[in-house]
Amino acid sequence: MTQLVIHTGMPLTGADLVRDQLVACREPLERAGVVLVARDGSKAWDRAVRDVLGGEVPRPLIRLSRRKQQEQSHTVLLSSESAARALVSMSNVTALRAFGRDHGLSTKVVLVVREQLELINEMYCNQVMRLETSASFASFVGETVASAGLELGDQFTALQDSPGIDVFAVPYSRFDGHVAAGVVLAAAGLSEEPALTSTMATATRGSASGSTALPGPVLVTALRLLHKRLTRLGVIRRRPTDQLLAAATVMRERARAEAWDDATFWGWSEELATSAQQHYRPGNEVFAARAWGTVWPDAAPARQQTRLDLPSEPPSRVSDVITMIHRVVDELTAAPPSSGAA
Repeated sequence: MTQLVIHTGMPLTGADLVRDQLVACREPLERAGVVLVARDGSKAWDRAVRDVLGGEVPRPLIRLSRRKQQEQSHTVLLSSESAARALVSMSNVTALRAFGRDHGLSTKVVLVVREQLELINEMYCNQVMRLETSASFASFVGETVASAGLELGDQFTALQDSPGIDVFAVPYSRFDGHVAAGVVLAAAGLSEEPALTSTMATATRGSASGSTALPGPVLVTALRLLHKRLTRLGVIRRRPTDQLLAAATVMRERARAEAWDDATFWGWSEELATSAQQHYRPGNEVFAARAWGTVWPDAAPARQQTRLDLPSEPPSRVSDVITMIHRVVDELTAAPPSSGAA
């Protein structure tokens, strides 16, 4: 019987990395009976999710049915972070179940979940690095927690309780020291051959795969100041995303060259972390009981807050930060916008 496996997960759980590693092993995976739905980037994989939920049959399934090899075991694999957002909806879960039933498929979902404190900290760093916010970390946390987008207790109830869909939850921490795509394949009950794992391990592609180190507190502070200055001048509205990213890269390179960032940014104070943990704990416990029949597997991180008050830094560093902000502002206000606005 052919099975459909959908890999997905919470934000920042290595979806791009998993996809890159799978694509790097497309041919050996096919020889092992695992066929990938999409050939291109994340947009193609996301579109394949929408097609399946809309009842459209992916080409790999059509190809397998034409081969008339249904007496053998085959797997059609789809990897998409956006599938997690779609599968919160009962109607989409029902559509996925109906798709499997109508096409004689065994349907599995491999869902990568992540401890929220680490996740929110990284989300904040990423938004600051993209010049998308100048909010304080505490303000960002308040908005993120209030949005209820990371609460697992209710998020995936429809999916976990759906008959006809097998859900395999994987803690993001299990990727540590392992090949991410290999962990996903193993969770779905597919063989993790050493040759495949070795090839997958070479498929990481820079920041798209999540390998860029998080900024430190000085760089976060500098970028927040830069964002405020650009917003006041109206530059944030006028400039395309690629120019803003280039500006942030200039700041990051300066931070590296001048050793601004001798510690990774960790925004949680003890009080704020405790409050967030209390907020997420009940839902995590409900999810874990359904997923693993046990407690949440990852301990809450206990790290010292990297608090920074820029004026208290050495005068030379403060001067360097301010000089760089002025330089970037001058360059962005002087240069014409590129034609590829995003």
